[in-house]
Amino acid sequence: MPVSSAPESGYCIGIDIGGTKCAVIAGNRNGEVVMRLERATVDGLATWPDAGETLAVMVESVCKQLEIAPTILYSIGISCGGPLDSKTGTILNPPNLPGWVNVSLQAFFSGRFGVRRVYIENDANATALAEHRWGAGIGCDNLAYLTCGTGIGAGIILGGQLYRGKGDLAGEIGHAVIIPDGPLCLCGKRGCLEALASGSSIGRIASQELGIPGLTGKDVFNLVKTGNELAATVVSKAAFHLGIGIANLLQTLNLDRVIIGSLASYAGEKYLDEVREAVRANTWKSIFEGTKIIPSGLGKGTQDLAALAVALPIED
Repeated sequence: MPVSSAPESGYCIGIDIGGTKCAVIAGNRNGEVVMRLERATVDGLATWPDAGETLAVMVESVCKQLEIAPTILYSIGISCGGPLDSKTGTILNPPNLPGWVNVSLQAFFSGRFGVRRVYIENDANATALAEHRWGAGIGCDNLAYLTCGTGIGAGIILGGQLYRGKGDLAGEIGHAVIIPDGPLCLCGKRGCLEALASGSSIGRIASQELGIPGLTGKDVFNLVKTGNELAATVVSKAAFHLGIGIANLLQTLNLDRVIIGSLASYAGEKYLDEVREAVRANTWKSIFEGTKIIPSGLGKGTQDLAALAVALPIED
């Protein structure tokens, strides 16, 4: 389909692609979500090109309910796990989507709907954009957003612009080595921050220490709230290691703000204070002072707003 010359609507579409679920979100340029559809990734979305057709039908369904043609959408933004190429809009070979290899989402959606603006970002960068535009990063032009769930990654904004680095690989702080010869990380190295301080790692370490199999990070924080001292020790160690990771990031980039996602939403202020103390102890006073280390400001709709933010890049 050729690029439409019809007048554009004020609506944007955000597409959140994850290993568990995918969602299509409709919103306006003020970041107000007006409609969303969600499907499990296993439900017609696990392999390409079936996934492309499923997502396209979801976009068409949302547009039909809004009584607009997809051809007049202002833009489409896609948030997904990497690795990817944001310049060409291509997903390369994401581990959580093994059936998607070298998939050009930009070409697919532009060709399908004739939308001129189709953008793609990894999920950490997407959330950094959303926090900067609508959340805890409003008014701050030098910040990092840290995903702290299954893994740890960072979306970095410097001088008001998203910093992607060479090959879209900036912000892989989760694979900075904190303890040489430490626990094995899924990336193959040892002692990575992700292997020490992510939600999944906290669950794994606590399961070993407490002899309770299958614990998640959230389970461990709930145990802390009941007074479990072993769980509290696991969490304190994780907070210390995360603090070292953040300290190294600040010592390198001298950011004004670090926003912590996922874990921070249920970990509580004591955990954040332990992270801050570790940062303070491992950075220069002149760098630490005035730097805010705070939880996400977007709440339960974070992933939806992240996808929508990709549709509205800072320079737009």
